[in-house]
Amino acid sequence: MRKPAFESKRTILEQLSAERFISGTELAEHLAISRSAIARHISELQQLGVDIYVVKGKGYKLATSLDLIDVTKLAALTECYRPDGAELHVFPLIDSTNQFWLNRQPQTPASASVCFAECQSAGRGRRGRAWQSPFGGALYCSVWWRSEHNLSELMGLSVAIGLALTRWLVTLGAPAQVKWPNDIYIKQQKVAGILVELESGKDGKGAAVIGVGLNIKLPSSTTAAIDQPWTELSQWLTPLPSRTEIAAGLYRTLIECLNEFESGGLQQCLADWSRHDVFADQAIRLLMGDHQVAGICRGVDGQGALVIENEQGRRSYFGGEISVRPVDAVD
Repeated sequence: MRKPAFESKRTILEQLSAERFISGTELAEHLAISRSAIARHISELQQLGVDIYVVKGKGYKLATSLDLIDVTKLAALTECYRPDGAELHVFPLIDSTNQFWLNRQPQTPASASVCFAECQSAGRGRRGRAWQSPFGGALYCSVWWRSEHNLSELMGLSVAIGLALTRWLVTLGAPAQVKWPNDIYIKQQKVAGILVELESGKDGKGAAVIGVGLNIKLPSSTTAAIDQPWTELSQWLTPLPSRTEIAAGLYRTLIECLNEFESGGLQQCLADWSRHDVFADQAIRLLMGDHQVAGICRGVDGQGALVIENEQGRRSYFGGEISVRPVDAVD
């Protein structure tokens, strides 16, 4: 979407209210464009997931208020821990925040550069799954990180990131728990997902794109498409911080975790994993294609692999999906 076109949409969103209707004529006069152009912008915003009531004779009204990222405030809030040269971008709409950094190769940005988006048209999760990314309903964030470690030493990074974000959400007041390897849950419902994509440089050192999707307050028009139990921060935090404040806290948490990972490795980052593990000492089933392993979850090892204990003893696993099953189903 062209930037001028989205600037018009942002202006429309700033004029819309959840408290009262505003007519197409008023909007057209404010933007100095035609009423048909207003109607087109409204329709396109609805397609992006914005809940807008359209009532003939009354005009337009938001179903719920929107809280857009304030770029100027975000820059100020992150200035003290954003390294010199690190880029900060906030996009109204992008295909994927992770893909934004991957597309920059081979001209690599400064380490700790970050981009946020109000909406993603092709957001993705682990194993290429689609990530529901409605406009203004969540935070979509990706950080580019240049590591001093080689690629193999970065394999457990998503585990460290997941735990760091879980701790941060707990400090905000949300009863969050981490699910190996890269999801965050509240009361058995997913609130955030992490996608870490790794690359190796010519010098053998690794680089990472760390993507995070965090549900804040999703529009009702998009939630039917979510195919798993989910939740959002607005259900757990009162008062709910602004998305700008949450974005700043998210970025700071990522940078602190990455610095800790660089200096002390994965083991240092995982000191209290068991306290936050959603499946700690529970019966689980690990699915790996057509193969599955059942046993008791015993946390993670020093490389970030999942540890399962059963009649064969304790073994570590790097891949697969976890599903919970009743304790009495374990032999």
